[in-house]
Amino acid sequence: MATEASAAAIAERAADGRDQSQLYGPSFVKFDPTNYDALLAERVAAQEALFAAHLRGIRAEVHASPPARFRLKTGFGVYDPQQQDQFRQKLPPLPAEGAQDWQESGGLAYVYYDGERNGQMVWVRHNRFEICCEAVYELMPRVLVAIATVPALRRGLRAAKFLATLSGTVMLTLVYKERHLGEGWLAAAVELKRTLGLHHLLGRSKDVRRIVDDAEQRTAVLETAFQLESGRTLQYLKPEDGFSNPNGAMAIHTMNWLCSCAAALRERAPATKPFELLEMFCGNGNHTCAVAESFDRVLAIEINGKLVAAANENFALNGVTNAVCTQVDAKRFTKIGNIRAARWEPQDGSPAYEFGAVLVDPPRAGLDDSTRQAVSSFASIMYICCQPSSLLRDLEQLSATHAVTRFAFFDHFPYTKHVEVGVLLERLKT
Repeated sequence: MATEASAAAIAERAADGRDQSQLYGPSFVKFDPTNYDALLAERVAAQEALFAAHLRGIRAEVHASPPARFRLKTGFGVYDPQQQDQFRQKLPPLPAEGAQDWQESGGLAYVYYDGERNGQMVWVRHNRFEICCEAVYELMPRVLVAIATVPALRRGLRAAKFLATLSGTVMLTLVYKERHLGEGWLAAAVELKRTLGLHHLLGRSKDVRRIVDDAEQRTAVLETAFQLESGRTLQYLKPEDGFSNPNGAMAIHTMNWLCSCAAALRERAPATKPFELLEMFCGNGNHTCAVAESFDRVLAIEINGKLVAAANENFALNGVTNAVCTQVDAKRFTKIGNIRAARWEPQDGSPAYEFGAVLVDPPRAGLDDSTRQAVSSFASIMYICCQPSSLLRDLEQLSATHAVTRFAFFDHFPYTKHVEVGVLLERLKT
């Protein structure tokens, strides 16, 4: 429970006579599960209209998200009335309806930077984020209540990050400002892990990372519940400090769609030569592991070294022996002339790759000029996009050599403006 001083501070900050909804966030999430189907239909129609010139009557293959409890990865700032100048930006008044919640957590509260309100910081309603998976949703307030009365854990706390799996494993990372995480902190953290029943607990402060009570010193969670339509179950290591798909159900939908594209391409490929894949921006190899069975060899490239290591570990976990991931920037890889007519010759003297297809899943900026030029030499392009305007720009140039033959909408980010789509492009017949 809060002390009298912290309770007074909470009451002092409570909003009076203001629109409470404007104090909560983030505003970019318009959480409305009872209206999910209608909202999804609107968003799909908007994307079909946006890409109409390239679709030529092709309808979107729609892959819906669970309407609630779907997000596996998220993080929040932690407000503490006992710390002055904790955040550079001013917080809005505390919503009156939340006063009791924050009294129970000793004044600690989750806050969020809201990009749609000019970066204003907003409160997280009842210290729970509605779209989080069930395990994280239930854990969030318990973390603050448990930390509130433990000075060794509370002092200097700036943020809390959650990383979960579909099976309910959670890794909690506590982030501190300029603080040495010594033996006193570690002893308190061990007790916190036991009290909350946490699978994994980490502490971070500048260049320091402490792993709590784990003989294996794990910094990643193991996803074991990725079950594909083919009957395969895939496992993935997801590093706490690297990218992983925050919507696990949609990750499965995306993998299934890519597998069906790859299988169809394989069926039509000439049997007289190897059918090989180049994958750019492969991340931790989740797509690679799914589609590799349709190819004789796969070369995957990724710029982030930690994700490269995770990808190669994931290949081993899933028995994928025909793929390798190497650390290189896609722009550099294509700009220096490595790709010539969908062919690449390794410098170690191993057999050259004759790529029958390319899979790209670039960041929001889409493909750079040299990468776009390189992929245009491939017979087939599987393109996963998280920024439709970037894909639209890339299609303007790729449409000179390729046509869209499949179009998919993946609702990775329900209740937001963010959209993820996939296209299969195949070379125009001359």
